[in-house]
Amino acid sequence: MNRPMIQLGRYRFLLNTDSKRYALVILFLLTLIITVTVLALLWFGGYYSRGYTCSADERFSRDCVLTIAADLELDTAQFTECLEDRKFSEQITQFQSQAQTIGIEEIPTVFFGTGNDRLTGFLVPGGLTTSRMSALLEEEFTELEDLQAYVLSGLSTDLDRLETSLLTLYTSPSGGGLSAEDARIKVREITAPDRERLRQAALLREYPLETGPFVGQGAITAVVFANYECARCREYMQTQLPLLEYGARNGGFRYVFRDIVREPYENAGFLANAAHCAGDQGQFFSFHARLFQQ
Repeated sequence: MNRPMIQLGRYRFLLNTDSKRYALVILFLLTLIITVTVLALLWFGGYYSRGYTCSADERFSRDCVLTIAADLELDTAQFTECLEDRKFSEQITQFQSQAQTIGIEEIPTVFFGTGNDRLTGFLVPGGLTTSRMSALLEEEFTELEDLQAYVLSGLSTDLDRLETSLLTLYTSPSGGGLSAEDARIKVREITAPDRERLRQAALLREYPLETGPFVGQGAITAVVFANYECARCREYMQTQLPLLEYGARNGGFRYVFRDIVREPYENAGFLANAAHCAGDQGQFFSFHARLFQQ
């Protein structure tokens, strides 16, 4: 009968039942110690956290933004000092005031305009759908008038389709069997925000663009007003940000982000300052993208 053995280097040891059990325990402990040591080295060396996504509970925390800063290989001492000093709080407050002057109420909202330090353009509350933005990029607009006509046409078409489908629904037996007049009243109530969106997009207004990060050099500037805490903003930007960055980096337009910090978003100011602290080291848009991925 063959007895179990363990080999360490050039030495072999025969095992009985008890010694076999002890050997397995020792091997398990050695494996555990090695694994913990390797993970600790990777963590403190900054590699384990590469691409780390914060949990829902810590998404707005200091630890989360410091992890993102480490992932982006920022100078964490400089970044931390910037956070503690709230270095960009005045600039963020200025962005808020400027947004109010052009009537920003809903977030996200996109402003399309032309100009350099002062833009002339129009608002699209809620932004464009992904399909509309993709089509807009393909057109490569250089004139504001042409872009506005295109956006208004798209919004009007979308509104007509929505109203037609809703009228069909509410006059059908499954939708309540309303009379044509009652259905029209109900549909107009439902689509009131869409009609207001269309009205806003038809108005030209001016917006100052004196400071702050941007990417791209196109004739058209797209300014997104949002914040990193707003759920609708995050959902919108997760689909739109790749399009905005693509358009900016391929000459379609210039992309600008403006922070809207207000109630009930108590963490929005902290996150906005963190993004600008990253921008202090040339990484605003990388940090900006990571915040919307959380």
